[in-house]
This record gives sequence, C-alpha cells and structure tokens, in this order.
Amino acid sequence: MTVYFNKMLNKALRRNKERIGDVNAQIEDSLAGIRTVKSFANESFEIEKFNRENIRFLESRKNTYKAEALFYNSFESIIQLITITVIIFGSVNIVNTDLDLADLITFLLYINFMIEPIQRLNHMSTQLQEGITGFQRFMEIMNMKPAIENKPDAVILPEIRGEIEFRQVSFRYEDHLDKVIQNLSLRIEPGEYVALVGPSGAGKTTLCSLIPRLYDVTDGEVLIDGIDVRNIDLQSLRQK
Repeated sequence: MTVYFNKMLNKALRRNKERIGDVNAQIEDSLAGIRTVKSFANESFEIEKFNRENIRFLESRKNTYKAEALFYNSFESIIQLITITVIIFGSVNIVNTDLDLADLITFLLYINFMIEPIQRLNHMSTQLQEGITGFQRFMEIMNMKPAIENKPDAVILPEIRGEIEFRQVSFRYEDHLDKVIQNLSLRIEPGEYVALVGPSGAGKTTLCSLIPRLYDVTDGEVLIDGIDVRNIDLQSLRQK
C-alpha cells in the first residue's frame, strides 16, 4: 500500500511542480512585457491568462492533498485495525483460557514497537517525494535538448549581400494551435526597407524571429542570399 500511494504522490507532486513552473513563467512573461501590455490595454487578458494557470496549479495541489489524505488515513486505519484485531482475538483466547492477560499486553506492546518506526517512515514520505520530484524536474530541464539545432552539414555564411526571401512560409507555435502565418511569400532586396504594420498579435515579431531561426518554419522556406536558414550554422547566421 505504501508503494502504491508513494507512486500516486510522486505523480501528483511532479504535476504540481510543472504547474507552478507554468505560473512563474506566465508572471515573468507578463512583467517583462508590462509596457507592451499597458500600451495595448491588455491587462484583463494577462490577468485571465494568469488565472487560468493559477486554477490549473490549484487543481494539481488539490490532487496532491487528496493523495496525502488517502495515504495517511488508510495507513492509520490499518494500524488501528491491527490493534483491534489483536484485542478481539486475545480476549477470545483469554475467555477460552488459551492466553493470559499478561501475554495479551505483551503482544500489544510488541505491535506498538513494530508500528512506530513504520509510522515515522510514512510521515517522512511526503518530504521524501518532494525532494525526489524536485530532483526529477531539475534533471528533466537539464537534459532538455534545444528544439533548434545545427544540421551536421551546416554551412558557415560568407559575407552576405542581405537578400531575404520568405517562400510559401507557414508557421504555428504548437501542432494543436492555429497558424500565425500562412502561405506568406515576400522578397526583400539588399538595402531595401520594409514596414510590417498590423495590430498586436498579427505576427510581426514572429515573422522577424524566423530569420535568425529563433523558431523554425512549419512549412516553406526562409532564405538569405538564396540559402535556406536551416542549412546555415546558427552562430554564423545570428552574427550576420
């Protein structure tokens, strides 16, 4: 039972740490861009996003407390049942003169000596799982590979002229989300100035972020001097 509930606690606490990470990320993002948020009067939208993440964290915390309650109450019930069982069977044996009262008391003392260290270990289980899940979460983050990496045969950019071309480019941040950019083709000649105009969230920053490969396109190609940016060494690309 202890192994079963420890697995349940581990799962609940890991989800808990993921959710509080999402809350912290949301707060940091909102505070870092507070001027932009105020400029576009997006305070209510940011509060709504925070509340959404906060509710998810609250639900994960409830599940953690539920697992702890089930664990401790089940364990304490079994301990009490052990004592009651010994008393019942001992009383029956005393009535049948198969057992002395002193022997029954001795049995009860033995049970207390046996149960006390197990109780202490179980009371430590939450702290143990907090530490284990924290370490597991830390290792997950440390072992996370970047989404954008150099190809094995990535080329170093020579001196560039500065021609930029978007060829049938589509992009979305996650597979389950709508496309931010769809089938966009744009050619910018060296030395030419282009203005991107549109409301907040239209995809202006996203479009610019595709050139230094802060994100990779979902479909199509982004070319610099006719070379696909995915074939260029990242350090070289971003230096140029």
